[in-house]
Order: sequence, then structure tokens, then C-alpha cells
Amino acid sequence: MGAPSLARQLPTGPVLVIDATASRLDALRSSGPNHQDLACVQAVLAEQADGPVQWHRYSDSRLDGVVAAEQWQVVFPNVTELERLSFPGQRLDCLLEGWLAQRQPGDRSASQFQVVLRQGDALAALAGLGLWERRLQRVVLDGPGAKELWGSGVEAWLLQRGFVADADQPQAWERDPLASSRLECEALTQERDGLQQRVDELENRLAQINRELDEILALLDSAGPLAASTAEVPG
Repeated sequence: MGAPSLARQLPTGPVLVIDATASRLDALRSSGPNHQDLACVQAVLAEQADGPVQWHRYSDSRLDGVVAAEQWQVVFPNVTELERLSFPGQRLDCLLEGWLAQRQPGDRSASQFQVVLRQGDALAALAGLGLWERRLQRVVLDGPGAKELWGSGVEAWLLQRGFVADADQPQAWERDPLASSRLECEALTQERDGLQQRVDELENRLAQINRELDEILALLDSAGPLAASTAEVPG
């Protein structure tokens, strides 16, 4: 999320670049030799689709995003807010699905992927991954103030999902296969326990119904002779 200044800053392989500003995507495309497999989408990421996202544009475009001018001016006192816009938020999983649909059938290049967050609400972007979260292998926070703004929240979100900090790169996290397997086993155990609890509840309910049915049958049995005797009136 967030177009870099130059195409050579992009990783090799298939890349989907998402940016709120079309001119930044145009500048990326024209910044150097064409990337072999580059797709660009103008969008603002959010946890929920279609809800309005307030967007700030600044004199330094690297600061464009959801952070208000008052926060940025503490660190960058000379920055000026140029305009304030509203965008419909889009979930990352929807954009990834659309990107994948345009690729060749059977293409497995998106079976695993990394996310580089340079722009917008980093936590909202990750929360919009949906089922794509299972394929995520690496997350990098980049850009001015990224650590102070999003670092602790992003790290907590990732640690809960089996990621560990990259010892060689600040503000980068990689999936730990062992931790991910442990978390998956814990999730399956919780699911099993939930299903067992539901089975127990159904068995208890069935036993209660059977008891009530037995009581009704017993009442009918006791009422049968009485009904017969009242019907035998001597002539």
C-alpha cells in the first residue's frame, strides 16, 4: 500500500501497488524500465468496504493518509495540508481477488505474498485481508513515522498470528511456521471444544424432551381408564 518513488524499489516478481493518488501510480510507471509484472490500483484500504475514509493530502506526499495535520506538524512543523478528501474504503482481500482473477488460470504466484505498508491505516489494511491472511508471509512497515504510528499495533496483530520480528530489518515481520502451527492447533482445539459443548447441549435437550414425552404418555395412560369408565353409563 503506497507507491514508492521509483520502479526499481519494487521487489521482483508479480507486484500489486495500491495508492490513493492516480498521479503517484503514473509517476511510478514512468520512473524507469517497465516492471515485468506490475499492476496498479487506485484505492484506499479499510477494514470494512464502502465506508468513508477521510484522507489528507500534504505538501510532502509521503505523509498523505489518514493522519491529521496536527499530528504530523509535531514532527514535521513545516508540512502543509493541501486538501482533505473522502474515499470509499476498500478491503484488501477484494483487491487481491480482483488482481488474481486477471492473471493466468492456474497461476500460483499469489499462493504466498508479502505486504509493504507505506500509506494509510496499516492495521485497517491488515484487518481487511480476510482468508488471504493465511497466505501472508511477510509484512514491512515503511515511510515517515510508521514505527511511531503503527508499529506497536501492527506487531501485536502479527504476533497473535504466528509472526516474529525480522532480526535483519527493522519494522519487518515474518511468519514463523512453528508458531503458526501451534496457533492453528489451538484454534482447532477451541473449535473442537466448542463443537463438543454444542453436542452436550443437544444431548441434554434431547434427554429433557424424552422426559417430557414420558410424562405426557404417563398422563395419557392414567387418563385412559377414567375416560372409559365415564363413558359406561347404565341404561
